[in-house]
Amino acid sequence: MHSRWRIVGAVALVPVAVLVLVSLDLLDAADKIASVIGALAGVAALVLAWSQWSGRSASGDPLERLAGLVADRWTAEAGRRGLTGVRRMAVGWRRSDRELGVALDEVFRGDPQPVGPGVVDDLVALWRRLPSGRLVVTGGPGAGKTSAAVLFTCALLDGREAGDPVPVLVDAVGWRPGAGSFESWLGRTVADRYGRRVGAREIEGLIRSGRVVPVLDGFDEMRPVDRPRLMAAFRERPRLGVVLTSRIGEYAATVADGDPLLEALVVELEPLAPNRVAGYLTAGQAGGTQRWAPVRRRLTGDGGGTLRAVLSNPLMAYLARTVYRRPGSRPEELAGFGRRGEMERRLLAGYLPVIYDEPERPARWLTFLAGSLQRRGETSFAWWRLTGLVDRPSRLARVVNALIGALPPAVVAATVFEWRFAVLVGWVLFSAGYLIDGAAAARPWRVRFRRRAFLTSIAGGLAAMLPLALGGMLPPVGGPVSLAVVTAVLAGLAVWLARVPLGFIGGRLRWWRRVEDPGTRLPVPGAAGPALAYLCGLVLLIPVFDEEPLASPLDGVAVALLVLFLIGLPGGLLYGLAVGFVERVPEAELHGPDLVLRDDRSVLWMPPVLMVATFGVMAAVAEAWLPAGASIRVSLTFALMFGLWVWSAMVVLPGASWITFTVVRSQLAVRGDLPWRLMEFLAGAADRGVLRRDGAVYRFRHERLQTYLAGGVTEPLPGAQN
Repeated sequence: MHSRWRIVGAVALVPVAVLVLVSLDLLDAADKIASVIGALAGVAALVLAWSQWSGRSASGDPLERLAGLVADRWTAEAGRRGLTGVRRMAVGWRRSDRELGVALDEVFRGDPQPVGPGVVDDLVALWRRLPSGRLVVTGGPGAGKTSAAVLFTCALLDGREAGDPVPVLVDAVGWRPGAGSFESWLGRTVADRYGRRVGAREIEGLIRSGRVVPVLDGFDEMRPVDRPRLMAAFRERPRLGVVLTSRIGEYAATVADGDPLLEALVVELEPLAPNRVAGYLTAGQAGGTQRWAPVRRRLTGDGGGTLRAVLSNPLMAYLARTVYRRPGSRPEELAGFGRRGEMERRLLAGYLPVIYDEPERPARWLTFLAGSLQRRGETSFAWWRLTGLVDRPSRLARVVNALIGALPPAVVAATVFEWRFAVLVGWVLFSAGYLIDGAAAARPWRVRFRRRAFLTSIAGGLAAMLPLALGGMLPPVGGPVSLAVVTAVLAGLAVWLARVPLGFIGGRLRWWRRVEDPGTRLPVPGAAGPALAYLCGLVLLIPVFDEEPLASPLDGVAVALLVLFLIGLPGGLLYGLAVGFVERVPEAELHGPDLVLRDDRSVLWMPPVLMVATFGVMAAVAEAWLPAGASIRVSLTFALMFGLWVWSAMVVLPGASWITFTVVRSQLAVRGDLPWRLMEFLAGAADRGVLRRDGAVYRFRHERLQTYLAGGVTEPLPGAQN
């Protein structure tokens, strides 16, 4: 990925170098033309080669490639979670006796079979018996649902043969009804998660053919309005096998408001039995049998009701094993707690000191993060929403956003016009950016070619110069009357095509509403922009119509072509480079915090570099070929300044996420509330098991840990009864 952007940067420098050579008169006229043509050809060749290279996909069977990627990822994750080897936690399950699923006769399609109970390791064998391939794993908070999903994924891959289905574990919270089909959303999600080493369309095809098994974790963490819509999407795909994990209450509420998942078996995770807890606590630890002996006796004997109740919850059992894993620790102190809440707080308090060798600063940073999320009632941290975690908006972030947005257009203006004009341009843009409050950033940006926006921009540049072109061409041909008639017809057509963006004005007029509702769909998609550009050009270029017409019709046609293709086309191209290569990342495509951060940062340099490089090429061509090249260059400078202003107004001033994030993070780092290298710290916390990645955001391993670090009051987690 980084090499690709280096190629783009190198390509952009070629026309700039050509412009420098031309401006220094180091080449004669013939060499200028040859050099410019060669530069353009080289740029085109490099861009074509880059696009072909970037679009290549790895060779081999995509199913087997996907299987290898999934196995590598989740085998490592299982090891980090302590789910492998002798440390594996034997969480039990049974068929749910709640009204959450359909009857066994429907699950097994008329041939009901006995189901469970068993342990999580048996879920793969159970799933293979289900004709529909649909399994719902429910449980209470901290019951081990995510661990069950990880173990299911690893176990299904362990016993897999070539050609067998591949499980893909993703977070259900990333799905949105407007994200396209379920297959396309899952394909994009999986492709982004594995660095696009398997294409999204390849994965989508595998899903439709039944060779990919979606394992959706965290159904309960979805927005309540999205849960029944996801269930409806499954009902529309009766042949799609799926594994779903959810808390009991959220899944029950969804089923109560609609229909259960068709032909799905619903199982419920059970609290850990005392003998299984005892085996998990001591396995694989140096001197574990001796150190944990008092706890084992209390678990299996009399008087250990509180201990059994706490450690029967898989989350608390994991914390107990982690906190007392080092030789010399004293786990027998757990037997002295008489209240569940006290024991749970002791385990939560001892977690970070054993995860980090120097826990003081990480604990402070995580405590600040947890407290900020808790005050806002949120459970996920997104880097582009960092400014929302501070009590007051950052004025410094607003100043930096406005300054970066105003600087490029002002610099371009200073190269051609007086410094007073450049200062005026910069001050206007800076003031607008500060008043807009760019620190309140929405979703981040990304570099993505939008063909319609790019072509519409070019058409808009031509349309803006059309009144001037017609003013020079029509009077010599048909006289002033022809110009008036054509202008009136085109103006009326432009008003009609631009009725949607003009609706906020025309909608107030009764006659306008009779003509057309401003909110209706345009008959010609993308025509509103060029229509508005024509109207603006008509208003600005009216004084030109008062000039003496050209004597020769041929001269009029020549002037019209020059105006359109030497001013309108380059101006539209520069505008297209400003708006046609950037877009807000759709919420459903926010995958990977580092990837989203890098994409947002690239928006700050990619469009300006493209515009400056294109300006350099066009200015060099104009000066090499045309007698009036200097005048054309001034017009191009106007177009470049306008393009940079549009880029600034579109991307930077309304909120450049990376700029705001960098400024606010620096302020918090100076105060000691967060580290300077925040993204590295968050990734490290996820690798240690303190946090977990959920698409492009981070969450605490369990909301109980977030509540504790934030200083909130917690109720005991569900487990076995005292």
